Amino acid sequence: MNWKPAKKRITGLQTIRVAHPLTHEGGTLSYASPLLFSWKDLVLSLVRTTTLQSAVPNLSQEERIWLAHSNAACHAERINLFVSPRNAEFSVTTKVDILPDEDLTSLAAKMGVAVADLVMERLGFHWRANVLEIELSPSVGDPDSKKRRPDFVYDPAGKYGFQPKSVVVAEAKGSLSRVRAKRAAIRTLSRKAFAEQVQHVIGQPARDVIVAGGYGIAFGAIPGDHAPGAVGEQVSTLAVASPESIAVVAAKAKTKVNSLSAAATYGPRQVQKIQVQQVPQRQQQQEELRRQLEQRRHGPRGPGGPGGPTDGGPRREREQRTASGRIAYANYESAFLLCGADIAAGFLRNILDGRGVADIGPDRSIQEFWVVNHSSGPFWTSSSRGVPWWPWWGREPLLFGIHETSAKEILRSVANNLERVPDTVNLTVAPIEVGSEPDADLDIAIQGDGLALFSDPRLRPERRYWDLRKGELL
Repeated sequence: MNWKPAKKRITGLQTIRVAHPLTHEGGTLSYASPLLFSWKDLVLSLVRTTTLQSAVPNLSQEERIWLAHSNAACHAERINLFVSPRNAEFSVTTKVDILPDEDLTSLAAKMGVAVADLVMERLGFHWRANVLEIELSPSVGDPDSKKRRPDFVYDPAGKYGFQPKSVVVAEAKGSLSRVRAKRAAIRTLSRKAFAEQVQHVIGQPARDVIVAGGYGIAFGAIPGDHAPGAVGEQVSTLAVASPESIAVVAAKAKTKVNSLSAAATYGPRQVQKIQVQQVPQRQQQQEELRRQLEQRRHGPRGPGGPGGPTDGGPRREREQRTASGRIAYANYESAFLLCGADIAAGFLRNILDGRGVADIGPDRSIQEFWVVNHSSGPFWTSSSRGVPWWPWWGREPLLFGIHETSAKEILRSVANNLERVPDTVNLTVAPIEVGSEPDADLDIAIQGDGLALFSDPRLRPERRYWDLRKGELL
């Protein structure tokens, strides 16, 4: 990896509020502006969304992991080639001009999906799945609805006023065009994504969950080395369209961005230490009215509670969340695949598909793990792959792992629900505060569900064997 500084930023953040009635009336969500992320953050979102997209009927575990290897590695290598390594803004160079139109479109789409996943993660939606997992019913009188569904579903896990088993969907778009990546065009693309692939899904019947809301997220980058703001345009821009009652706000801290402040840290910030960035006066007045109403309903700290997303306090790592069982199982099935824990992934897939594990023999009921100790805590990976999972970039072998607490919680749930998916699962948010300093030389990226991508620690890991039926170490 050749990024200098180690973290890139997207400063051109835009929000679009759509008049769409919801049964859920949650508070406004906020993520820090600029959006900061490392190379490993981007690759982690890229690889896991690629793996989720392969969660379709008739694909075996081996075929899915092959797709994750080939597709994600290919796109990650190309992103590394075409992203400007020295520009602090996340931007692409004119090298992308060598790509044929279809390849450029594919690369733009992958970048859009990865950035959208980063946005959803920053908003606190830590558990995700392929939208096919929830088996949405077609809209009445809409024969083409299956073609226009979003790719991913995210679980707020009982936070921000959402009830347990309520989920949101997200559709991501991307453009690397000199015309279609401009700010106005990206706003239009975001609104179109919401209108065509999100709006009609909200409120639809779904398996085990309720679709309570959704987002249309569009990312654009204009090729070239021009500075941000040149000719009235940003190097890169991001737009998020959402219903008014669960709107997203791009906000910045009053303190310096390069400090360990609300703008530099990983999670959503709101109300006390942030101010809305580039919002017209009328919209600011509407925001103030909305905040006053929220305070009347929930008190001065808002629905997030003390230290939560609405009071500008520190992010609440290690807090308990109640996630939908279906989303949680699908989330960790793909995570275990990435870590090489094929047997654990197979248990989860059998339960998700309604087959149960009665036909799985004893030899396929014990999962071998390696425990890698890191400053962020112990992580579990699998020894089924004797070398790091990922190709070498700049002599840096990369490895996937799951935070030990997250791994134990989901595996104990599996042992207690061998024949069916539970309604909900209690999970702990992983310690994702690592690397909040924007110029830090990061060796790990962690997301809230515990999945991590880190440099080969070159330490001697400890071997563990987990009995999937009993839910305990041997």
